[in-house]
Amino acid sequence: MKFIKFKYALIPIVVLFLSTIIQIPIINFVKAESSRYMVTNYKRDVKEEILNGVETKVKAKLKDSLKSEVLKELRVELLDDVRESLKKDLIKEIRLERKWIKS
Repeated sequence: MKFIKFKYALIPIVVLFLSTIIQIPIINFVKAESSRYMVTNYKRDVKEEILNGVETKVKAKLKDSLKSEVLKELRVELLDDVRESLKKDLIKEIRLERKWIKS
């Protein structure tokens, strides 16, 4: 059985050395980019959670304080709609009951 020559044993060592030299900057780049991406996602998620919480609190407070005003506005809008529909109905009835006389 022959022993492996030194030049053949040197090839895997050189390949391992070169691959580690090439991989280290790539790994560092990926770490930096992924951590930056995770931080931006985390910041965005936290902002959305805070905004949603504030929005629900504001809505709850506004519901109590603006309930009467909102009801008044709805009543006014409904009255306007009812008046408009009554006006249209009356115009139709008046037009239908008209009798044209030939002179």
